[in-house]
Amino acid sequence: MIKKVIISGGREVGGLSAFSNTLAKGFKEIGIEVEVLSFKNLLMRWSDLRDENILKIYSTSAVFLTPFSKNSISVAHGFPRIDAQGYFKTFLIWFSYKLAEKFSKTVAVSYYVKTHLKACFNVKVDRVIYNPINSIFLKPEDKNYNRNYLTYIGRFHEVKNILLFIEPLKEILDKHPKYKAIFIGHGKLYYNLKEKIGNDNRFIIKNAMSQKDLKKILQQTEVFFSGCETEAFGLTYLEALSCGAKVVMPNSGGGLEIAPKLIGKKVFTYSLSQNKDDIYQVINKAIINKSSTNFNIKPFISKNIANEYISLAKGKK
Repeated sequence: MIKKVIISGGREVGGLSAFSNTLAKGFKEIGIEVEVLSFKNLLMRWSDLRDENILKIYSTSAVFLTPFSKNSISVAHGFPRIDAQGYFKTFLIWFSYKLAEKFSKTVAVSYYVKTHLKACFNVKVDRVIYNPINSIFLKPEDKNYNRNYLTYIGRFHEVKNILLFIEPLKEILDKHPKYKAIFIGHGKLYYNLKEKIGNDNRFIIKNAMSQKDLKKILQQTEVFFSGCETEAFGLTYLEALSCGAKVVMPNSGGGLEIAPKLIGKKVFTYSLSQNKDDIYQVINKAIINKSSTNFNIKPFISKNIANEYISLAKGKK
């Protein structure tokens, strides 16, 4: 019997926080008590960690608590990249996943992650469970926005390859002057991004914002673009599709699993050569495509995702 669920949380903003809080809402919707706790607070709840009737769902550093916990599930939100995280952090991540493999059940957020964990790190995953989408993206909007943005949302980091897009976007904006390119996020490439854009007022850079404000931007977005070829899942792809935007992404990563039937209709991919002409052609193709095919968001609703975790905890296939 599962009487309660505890989910490890992260910083107040960021992907882990969004995952934890959205999943928690899913458990509440199916009538299960739930708490989101920081790593520090988890350490002060020793009796809860040892209680078999409390399901623990751990991410990142909280996975190190699996040897001391009963009835836990560890979530692999991706796999380490040595070029971005270095050898020591890569070892720690690998070691945490090996602990999870031994002392808990393990979930990957995509088959892409599951495959790489097995092939590159010899880590066994028990089940793939996709990330849930925040309920704000499920609510219909009365306003019919004009779609005048080409949008990026995420970190300004080397692994996101955002600088690749500047020159292709300038050509796109020359051809389609009704649009503006908007970059939303933060990170160490902020000044590189500003320098590469120069004084071109067709580009907008904004700091990270609330989910409500992000939804408004996505409802005004014609094309959402991404450059990370090792994206574990791509929650922002999911949010963009839910708001009616089209998605341009590399021909690699967990995002390909979100809506495979929409590839060539709402989802457009470019090659891993990262050729600027290829990127230009794919963005242009997405802009002119007028497919009215709807995106099925049901598999990503938080209560459905919560039920999948319950099913795994109970040992069901």
